[in-house]
Amino acid sequence: MVVPTGRKPLHGTRPGSWLEQECARMREELCVTDLDAAPAASLERLHALWESAELLLLSFAACASLTATQRALACGTLDTAERLRYARRCLLDGTKRMVAQAAIRDALVGVF
Repeated sequence: MVVPTGRKPLHGTRPGSWLEQECARMREELCVTDLDAAPAASLERLHALWESAELLLLSFAACASLTATQRALACGTLDTAERLRYARRCLLDGTKRMVAQAAIRDALVGVF
């Protein structure tokens, strides 16, 4: 399903992205729901949207411990999976740097 014309894409999503399409599908489903009908037995139809929203939140939370420059670059990334990969790469690089610094510090302790 494509977002109806005349409607702006969701903030932070690319037009036609999976999240945009899911939101459009669920919005359409909510709009065609008869207000006089009995309430739904469960919220299962919203689980897919909730899962994608949780993943989006996780991708920003993963960037919390990055440097200011890294966070700015991550926030400029519109793709959730790409933001998660970037955060993971930055965190792994930081971990490698700390391990190397610890090894140098341990080596210097033996010298002095």
